[in-house]
Amino acid sequence: MVFLFAMLGCLEKSTDTAQPDTATQNFECATLDEAACLSASPDCGTIYGWPLEAQGDGFCNDESVFEQERSYAGCSASTSGLTVETVAGPPEGGSCWLFSSGSVPEGWVSCEGMIVGTCE
Repeated sequence: MVFLFAMLGCLEKSTDTAQPDTATQNFECATLDEAACLSASPDCGTIYGWPLEAQGDGFCNDESVFEQERSYAGCSASTSGLTVETVAGPPEGGSCWLFSSGSVPEGWVSCEGMIVGTCE
């Protein structure tokens, strides 16, 4: 009996190819425009946010941002339905966005340190 279990353990294992490669899927989603991202659902999810207003050497953030229409910022294979306010922007700088879901476009970085206060 022990011999049988030992032999079964040595058999070649099959791999499950039905599962997508998450890194590849994230990259593919990140390259999609809004219409393509919407049509790729449920594999990809849209990320919407509010661009923050530039003020001085940073960006201002207050309740007035919610008076604006949300804008499409990107597409991702890993989006969140949670309400978690996050600020992030492209790594080269120049803009900062507020996201209410905690999800940000692939490669974007926090711009928390660039928030200079409320909008004037």
